[in-house]
Amino acid sequence: MKFAAVAALIATAHAQACTDEDFGEVCPDGACCGYLQPAEGDATRACSTEDQSAAAEESADVFTCDAPVAAEEGASKVVLGASALIAALYMA
Repeated sequence: MKFAAVAALIATAHAQACTDEDFGEVCPDGACCGYLQPAEGDATRACSTEDQSAAAEESADVFTCDAPVAAEEGASKVVLGASALIAALYMA
């Protein structure tokens, strides 16, 4: 159990977290400061490999150099409202 805690601590310490301001100093040449997106929760920043295909550290999370886009909810609310209005008119 202690070994797993130490390994997790070392992996966290070696993870190259970056921001848009300091990625040139933190990440290797040719790498991007991308996003690690877990299945649940918020994305975290990490450096990529030189070819920008994956995160520099091993991770099961999805990696992308582009910022994650929030889900569009406005259109679905309009469709839901319109369908409720049509149903109300149909029942009247």
